Amino acid sequence: MFDEILIAFKRELLNDVQMTIRDEFSKFKKDDENEKINSENGFLNTKEALLILKISRPTLYKLMKKGTVSYKRIGRKLLFNKKQILENLK
Repeated sequence: MFDEILIAFKRELLNDVQMTIRDEFSKFKKDDENEKINSENGFLNTKEALLILKISRPTLYKLMKKGTVSYKRIGRKLLFNKKQILENLK
């Protein structure tokens, strides 16, 4: 009797872990797809802009505040024009 309860508990726990992993993976996959779409359309997210410009996040925010780097805010996400970022490098 106790063995059956333990086996049922293990199955339920394993199922919960698998569902959690699937959910987290699907969120990660959606974010990755969105980043690819933005990059292909000429927009960069904050991480990509930082990597290209080789500057820190606070420096990027200062440049944004000065108007040196233009951006668009969509919800909580910042998008940067890829062409303008590359021109700022020159």
